[in-house]
Parts: sequence; structure tokens; C-alpha cells
Amino acid sequence: GAPLRRLRCQQALSLVGTEAEPALREVLDDAELGGLARVWLTEHGARDVPAPPQEMVFWLTIDTVAAQLAAEGNSEELRALVEGLAQQHSGFFDTAWRVEHPA
Repeated sequence: GAPLRRLRCQQALSLVGTEAEPALREVLDDAELGGLARVWLTEHGARDVPAPPQEMVFWLTIDTVAAQLAAEGNSEELRALVEGLAQQHSGFFDTAWRVEHPA
């Protein structure tokens, strides 16, 4: 599905150099791509990367969980990710279920 395609695109982007920065900046406001673009830009030391809105953070987290589920099923890694989310953010699931995500 779409979450797994986005995960694969993120993995492919890890191979690309700074020449990708202008294209990634173009999608910063995109609900589905803006979070991934921010991650890449930050990891590559780009300046002036705007903080994502809270809804985008939750959307990207849900997308990541959905991609992991599609790629590996109910793996140990996925369980650890979900447990970590619950421990780090006590209200994560109270908010996450309200986020409009197609997964």
C-alpha cells in the first residue's frame, strides 16, 4: 500500500545527496510528504527547516507503523516501536486515532 511505498521512497532518498533539497522543500506543506521531507532535510543538515505541525507528526508516525506492518507483519521491531510510542507519549493513542490517515 501507500505507506510502504512512502517508506521505500524514504529509503531511496537516503541515497541522494543535497541536490534533492529544492525538490524536498517544495513538498514541506504536503500532508503526506511534508514529514518525510523534514526528516530528510534535518538529517542532511539543511537550514531553516520548519517544525512540523502536531498533526503531521502523528500522521507520519501512523504512516511509519502502517509501513512496518505491511513490510514485516507483527514483528518484534514493530511491537517495540508501538511500546516506545506508548511510553514516550502517554496520550499518543488518544490523539492518533483522530488523525485522518488512510491506513
